[in-house]
Amino acid sequence: MALSNSQFDAIMRVYNQRQFLNKRRQDERIREVYERIPQVEIAAAMAQAARRKLLGDEDGARAFKEEASLLKEQKRKYLQRAGYPDDYMEMQYHCPCCRDTGFADGKKCRCFRQMEIQVLYDQSNIREVL
Repeated sequence: MALSNSQFDAIMRVYNQRQFLNKRRQDERIREVYERIPQVEIAAAMAQAARRKLLGDEDGARAFKEEASLLKEQKRKYLQRAGYPDDYMEMQYHCPCCRDTGFADGKKCRCFRQMEIQVLYDQSNIREVL
């Protein structure tokens, strides 16, 4: 039995809400780290490297890329010293396969299929019978 449009929309709203909450939590973690360890800011170096590359300065872009790599390593060390895991500032997903989109490799993810089964079971009252 396939999902109706309203059921599909309801599942997609769950994914949208997850994505929103994931981003909000990531922003909170980043803000927390920047307040405690301001040295981990590397965005400026990365942006400058991108600008140089766009302007055709390959050597300058390469130099800034190397610098950014060193800054990332420093960031990792600062995070560890402060007691944070290496990936503390990264996005955290409920489902790493689809990254909370419901789809992986152009197909429905296993978490989407699980939600789909749940919705269909709830709709058909099979749970009560079982």
